[in-house]
Amino acid sequence: MPHADEATLNDVPLVGTSTPRAEKFFLGRLAAHRGKRVDEVLLESVNAVANMMSLNSTDDVAHMLLKFGLTVNEFDPFMAPLSDMFSRRHHIVHQADRNENQGVGHQRAKSLSVERVNMWISTTERFATKVLQEVPGELL
Repeated sequence: MPHADEATLNDVPLVGTSTPRAEKFFLGRLAAHRGKRVDEVLLESVNAVANMMSLNSTDDVAHMLLKFGLTVNEFDPFMAPLSDMFSRRHHIVHQADRNENQGVGHQRAKSLSVERVNMWISTTERFATKVLQEVPGELL
């Protein structure tokens, strides 16, 4: 995203400002960045937004892939496992990971296998690697 077009970067606030939204600023705001290249300020600004970003669905993921200038269908193999992870996260957040099946032989929390967690980790690593390989331009 640091190499994105002007319209995309217009949605990114200048790093070091107190607002989480992009806004117009006076030239004086750049004084804090003296000695830095423009590319460095862009990268720091994008990283600051990325560190605060929360993705809640595969629709959010697809939207971000488009912002990166990527073709979403290249990432289709990752979407089902990512959706599964998002669903589990939502269950944890909204139902405290409570198991709907109650009674003898059922734990209070929903069960989760080591294999499933390992698959999520592998999928996430492969997804991130592919994104980094496909993002246009070189990252600083």
